[in-house]
Amino acid sequence: MVEEKIGWDVRWRCSWCYTRYTTDQYLALPMVPADPTESDPQAGHGYLAVCHCGKVFHRDKWRLQEFVGNALGRFWVSTVDLELNHGFNAGELWYETMIEGPDGQFSDYQPRYETREQAEAGHHRVCHDLKRLREDGLSVAEPETPGVQ
Repeated sequence: MVEEKIGWDVRWRCSWCYTRYTTDQYLALPMVPADPTESDPQAGHGYLAVCHCGKVFHRDKWRLQEFVGNALGRFWVSTVDLELNHGFNAGELWYETMIEGPDGQFSDYQPRYETREQAEAGHHRVCHDLKRLREDGLSVAEPETPGVQ
């Protein structure tokens, strides 16, 4: 997949159709309640924007998630499309991998990626490394994939 590079004013992107929005365009999109069961979304979880393709931001985003077990316990590895560019002035970083440990705490290791291909490769690398993690200290390698921060 080739993604067109455009200006910093475009901060939002649908994780399904890849339509990009400035913040003003994003805020002008139709909104739906974040939790459809709430009688007063304004007082509850608020509203989520709906892309022109029909996908709801944050609820329908792309994600790759799995449990990985090793000698230390069971880890939850989650790689998601952030839908908001987290590259700030450093470029475009649309994806992130997070690791939740057996104790329920999230690791400080949170690589971010520019493309979905890099995110998938990074996710699989983290899962592979976690399977090898032992009590004697073998740890998850730092990312070496281009475009990873």
